[in-house]
Amino acid sequence: MTTATLLERILSGGVNVVLTDRGTVKLTGDDEAVERWIPVVRARKAELVEQLSRQEQAGGAVSCWWRVRFADGGALDVFSPSGNTLEGIRRAYPAAVGVEPFELEVTAPDTSMTASERNAILAWLFDIDERAQEVIDEVMAVCERSAGAREYALYNSNKKTEKH
Repeated sequence: MTTATLLERILSGGVNVVLTDRGTVKLTGDDEAVERWIPVVRARKAELVEQLSRQEQAGGAVSCWWRVRFADGGALDVFSPSGNTLEGIRRAYPAAVGVEPFELEVTAPDTSMTASERNAILAWLFDIDERAQEVIDEVMAVCERSAGAREYALYNSNKKTEKH
């Protein structure tokens, strides 16, 4: 199991994993869950410290895609068209127990975006008060070349439509 997968499993088990100022790993959360993970964390401490250090160093990095993890085991992939920093995402999701940037695997769509898809995405961007033309242009360009980004934007545009 990779170190990233190990961290994901620990977090999804309701345990928070923090790199301390002294360079050690601290586990908090449900006592029983923490006790279960202590032997594994001790055995792989060096790997975990390295992984957590890399994630911490990414704090100044800017990414468009962030995976936000919560204590209940849930996770949310967040798309920030103009990019965001780790601190910005942490401010936006204060209940998060873990935040990490990731690269979205881009799969080209099978077809060009239709006029109705384009209009739905533009309406969604307007609905979420996105008015910066450079951001709108970037979102539309990404949706043209990425099936996943287009699916994400259309999903959100449909959620907006269902509310009204």
